[in-house]
Amino acid sequence: MKKWQKLGLGLLTMAAVTSLAACGNASSKGGGDDFLYVFNGKGEIADPLKKVVEEYGKENNIKVKTYTLSVGTTKD
Repeated sequence: MKKWQKLGLGLLTMAAVTSLAACGNASSKGGGDDFLYVFNGKGEIADPLKKVVEEYGKENNIKVKTYTLSVGTTKD
């Protein structure tokens, strides 16, 4: 029984150390641009939302992209 407890504790410790080590490298990545992706599920507000998102991108100096679903819209 003690053998399994030690093994479990060892695996748990390794998992914690690995996850914390992976988080530590996130800030050391060099360069790259900032992006903002906005997902929109309502087609009715697509145009006003796109304008607001673009304005936000200009103010904060980041690139933005909006994605809108076209569910429920019909073209006759």
